[in-house]
Amino acid sequence: MRGVFIAFGLVLSAGSAFACSLEEDPTWKDQPISVAPDGSFQHAEDYKYHKLYGGKIVDLGGKLVAQRVTLTTTCGGVFESILFADCHRAEVVSILGAENLDQPYGWRDELVDLIQVPIGAIDLREITSAAELVSIAYENDYKVFLNVEQQVANMKRRNRYDPFNGCKIYYPESRGAGL
Repeated sequence: MRGVFIAFGLVLSAGSAFACSLEEDPTWKDQPISVAPDGSFQHAEDYKYHKLYGGKIVDLGGKLVAQRVTLTTTCGGVFESILFADCHRAEVVSILGAENLDQPYGWRDELVDLIQVPIGAIDLREITSAAELVSIAYENDYKVFLNVEQQVANMKRRNRYDPFNGCKIYYPESRGAGL
Protein backbone atom coordinates (compact mmCIF):
# COMPACT_ATOMS: atom_id res chain seq x y z
CA MET A 1 0.00 0.00 0.00
CA ARG A 2 2.98 2.31 0.55
CA GLY A 3 3.56 2.53 -3.21
CA VAL A 4 0.19 4.14 -3.84
CA PHE A 5 0.31 7.75 -5.05
CA ILE A 6 -2.07 9.99 -3.15
CA ALA A 7 -3.06 13.57 -2.64
CA PHE A 8 -5.18 16.12 -0.81
CA GLY A 9 -6.47 19.65 -1.51
CA LEU A 10 -9.08 22.22 -0.79
CA VAL A 11 -8.11 25.43 -2.49
CA LEU A 12 -8.55 26.97 -5.89
CA SER A 13 -5.47 28.23 -7.63
CA ALA A 14 -5.17 31.98 -7.83
CA GLY A 15 -3.21 31.48 -11.06
CA SER A 16 -6.15 30.11 -13.00
CA ALA A 17 -7.77 33.24 -14.38
CA PHE A 18 -9.94 31.87 -17.16
CA ALA A 19 -13.17 33.71 -17.95
CA CYS A 20 -15.92 31.26 -17.19
CA SER A 21 -19.43 31.97 -16.18
CA LEU A 22 -20.03 29.51 -13.40
CA GLU A 23 -23.21 27.66 -14.11
CA GLU A 24 -25.15 26.03 -11.35
CA ASP A 25 -24.94 22.26 -11.23
CA PRO A 26 -28.62 21.27 -11.44
CA THR A 27 -27.91 18.06 -9.51
CA TRP A 28 -26.22 19.85 -6.57
CA LYS A 29 -27.88 19.75 -3.17
CA ASP A 30 -26.36 21.14 0.00
CA GLN A 31 -25.80 17.83 1.72
CA PRO A 32 -23.79 17.10 4.83
CA ILE A 33 -20.40 15.51 4.32
CA SER A 34 -20.37 11.75 4.00
CA VAL A 35 -17.27 9.97 5.34
CA ALA A 36 -16.52 6.29 4.68
CA PRO A 37 -14.64 3.99 7.09
CA ASP A 38 -11.49 4.31 4.92
CA GLY A 39 -11.54 8.09 5.43
CA SER A 40 -12.69 8.93 1.92
CA PHE A 41 -15.38 11.59 1.83
CA GLN A 42 -17.81 13.37 -0.44
CA HIS A 43 -20.14 16.37 -0.24
CA ALA A 44 -17.62 18.64 1.52
CA GLU A 45 -18.32 21.51 -0.86
CA ASP A 46 -19.90 24.72 0.39
CA TYR A 47 -20.97 26.05 -3.01
CA LYS A 48 -23.21 24.83 -5.80
CA TYR A 49 -20.41 25.46 -8.31
CA HIS A 50 -17.93 23.05 -6.67
CA LYS A 51 -17.56 19.42 -5.70
CA LEU A 52 -15.05 18.65 -2.96
CA TYR A 53 -14.17 15.06 -2.14
CA GLY A 54 -11.30 13.02 -0.76
CA GLY A 55 -9.95 9.62 -1.65
CA LYS A 56 -9.06 6.79 0.67
CA ILE A 57 -6.55 7.78 3.34
CA VAL A 58 -3.26 5.95 2.90
CA ASP A 59 -1.03 4.87 5.78
CA LEU A 60 2.57 5.74 4.84
CA GLY A 61 4.03 4.17 7.98
CA GLY A 62 5.90 5.98 10.73
CA LYS A 63 2.67 7.65 11.93
CA LEU A 64 2.31 9.47 8.60
CA VAL A 65 -0.85 9.47 6.47
CA ALA A 66 -1.92 11.15 3.25
CA GLN A 67 -5.02 11.64 1.17
CA ARG A 68 -5.87 12.97 -2.29
CA VAL A 69 -8.41 15.77 -2.05
CA THR A 70 -10.08 16.98 -5.23
CA LEU A 71 -12.07 20.12 -5.95
CA THR A 72 -13.90 20.31 -9.27
CA THR A 73 -15.85 23.25 -10.68
CA THR A 74 -18.75 23.49 -13.08
CA CYS A 75 -16.31 25.20 -15.49
CA GLY A 76 -14.43 21.93 -15.65
CA GLY A 77 -11.41 22.76 -13.52
CA VAL A 78 -9.86 19.98 -11.42
CA PHE A 79 -7.71 21.03 -8.46
CA GLU A 80 -6.02 18.28 -6.48
CA SER A 81 -3.82 18.45 -3.45
CA ILE A 82 -2.02 16.16 -1.06
CA LEU A 83 -3.32 16.31 2.49
CA PHE A 84 -0.44 15.05 4.60
CA ALA A 85 -0.68 14.48 8.35
CA ASP A 86 2.14 13.71 10.75
CA CYS A 87 0.17 12.00 13.50
CA HIS A 88 3.08 11.90 15.96
CA ARG A 89 3.72 15.66 15.78
CA ALA A 90 0.04 16.55 15.16
CA GLU A 91 0.92 18.55 12.03
CA VAL A 92 -1.01 18.75 8.77
CA VAL A 93 -0.12 20.42 5.48
CA SER A 94 -1.58 20.54 2.00
CA ILE A 95 0.44 20.65 -1.21
CA LEU A 96 -1.43 21.74 -4.33
CA GLY A 97 -0.86 19.81 -7.53
CA ALA A 98 1.05 21.35 -10.41
CA GLU A 99 -0.61 23.04 -13.34
CA ASN A 100 -1.08 20.76 -16.32
CA LEU A 101 0.79 22.67 -19.03
CA ASP A 102 -0.46 20.24 -21.69
CA GLN A 103 -3.85 21.91 -21.45
CA PRO A 104 -4.65 25.22 -23.17
CA TYR A 105 -4.25 28.37 -21.09
CA GLY A 106 -7.19 29.08 -18.84
CA TRP A 107 -8.67 26.53 -16.48
CA ARG A 108 -5.68 24.25 -16.39
CA ASP A 109 -6.10 21.36 -14.03
CA GLU A 110 -3.74 21.21 -11.07
CA LEU A 111 -2.82 17.58 -10.55
CA VAL A 112 -0.88 15.85 -7.79
CA ASP A 113 0.51 13.25 -10.17
CA LEU A 114 2.61 16.10 -11.62
CA ILE A 115 4.33 16.80 -8.28
CA GLN A 116 4.93 13.16 -7.33
CA VAL A 117 7.56 10.78 -8.66
CA PRO A 118 8.25 9.83 -11.38
CA ILE A 119 7.23 13.21 -12.86
CA GLY A 120 7.65 15.47 -9.83
CA ALA A 121 9.95 15.65 -6.82
CA ILE A 122 7.71 14.27 -4.05
CA ASP A 123 8.00 10.62 -3.10
CA LEU A 124 5.62 10.10 -0.19
CA ARG A 125 7.21 6.71 0.53
CA GLU A 126 10.43 8.55 1.46
CA ILE A 127 9.01 11.49 3.45
CA THR A 128 9.63 11.35 7.21
CA SER A 129 7.84 14.52 8.41
CA ALA A 130 5.58 17.39 7.38
CA ALA A 131 8.59 19.72 7.59
CA GLU A 132 10.51 17.59 5.08
CA LEU A 133 7.53 17.54 2.69
CA VAL A 134 7.16 21.33 2.95
CA SER A 135 10.89 21.80 2.32
CA ILE A 136 10.77 19.67 -0.84
CA ALA A 137 7.65 21.50 -1.99
CA TYR A 138 9.24 24.94 -1.51
CA GLU A 139 12.45 23.83 -3.26
CA ASN A 140 10.35 22.88 -6.29
CA ASP A 141 8.02 25.90 -6.24
CA TYR A 142 4.96 23.86 -5.36
CA LYS A 143 2.10 25.67 -3.60
CA VAL A 144 2.05 24.90 0.12
CA PHE A 145 -0.80 25.52 2.55
CA LEU A 146 0.14 25.41 6.20
CA ASN A 147 -3.21 26.66 7.52
CA VAL A 148 -5.29 23.59 6.64
CA GLU A 149 -7.01 23.52 10.02
CA GLN A 150 -8.10 27.16 9.64
CA GLN A 151 -9.33 26.56 6.09
CA VAL A 152 -11.45 23.66 7.29
CA ALA A 153 -12.73 25.66 10.28
CA ASN A 154 -13.96 28.33 7.84
CA MET A 155 -16.17 25.80 6.04
CA LYS A 156 -19.82 25.26 6.94
CA ARG A 157 -19.91 22.91 9.91
CA ARG A 158 -21.96 20.31 8.04
CA ASN A 159 -19.34 20.19 5.25
CA ARG A 160 -16.13 20.06 7.30
CA TYR A 161 -13.84 17.11 7.04
CA ASP A 162 -11.27 16.14 9.63
CA PRO A 163 -7.70 16.66 8.35
CA PHE A 164 -6.52 14.33 11.14
CA ASN A 165 -8.99 11.53 10.32
CA GLY A 166 -6.16 9.33 9.04
CA CYS A 167 -4.51 9.60 12.46
CA LYS A 168 -7.73 8.45 14.11
CA ILE A 169 -8.01 5.50 11.69
CA TYR A 170 -4.39 4.29 11.64
CA TYR A 171 -2.78 5.76 14.78
CA PRO A 172 -5.52 6.23 17.39
CA GLU A 173 -2.96 6.62 20.21
CA SER A 174 -1.16 9.51 18.44
CA ARG A 175 -1.30 13.21 19.24
CA GLY A 176 -2.92 13.86 15.85
CA ALA A 177 -5.77 11.48 16.67
CA GLY A 178 -6.61 13.61 19.71
CA LEU A 179 -7.33 16.71 17.62
